[in-house]
Amino acid sequence: MKLTYPAPCRGGLVQYECIKEKEHGIHFHSFQTSRKGCDPQARVGWSFPYLQAPVIMITTVVFLVLAILIFVLIGRVSNHPVRSFRIVGGIALVLSFLNPLLQLAGHWLPATGMNLPIFWTMIVMHCVSALITIGLLTTLAVEQ
Repeated sequence: MKLTYPAPCRGGLVQYECIKEKEHGIHFHSFQTSRKGCDPQARVGWSFPYLQAPVIMITTVVFLVLAILIFVLIGRVSNHPVRSFRIVGGIALVLSFLNPLLQLAGHWLPATGMNLPIFWTMIVMHCVSALITIGLLTTLAVEQ
């Protein structure tokens, strides 16, 4: 007997989902892994200390404040502040690649669990944050 309506039980659609699982040969719950049971390599940065939320939030705020201070300083000193800040920002981005690169090579801070997926995740995060920071600061400066 096929059940074509949601069964009134715990979770609402539990029996209906079980029938769909049997009909289609898929397991809905296999897509959700728990923290304890998952392979550390399956989730990028799950056990890597430098990719935890508090570390990312604190370093983002610190480096954004530093970028704003450098932007203000360049704005007071330079004749072409936007161009100069983009150059300094590009240099800072390239220098920021040294941290994950040295951690991957094992020559910097104790980075247990560092591997290539974590390395590329950190590189992408640095590029995205640099593009957002440099783009917003220079765009807002040109508009005003």
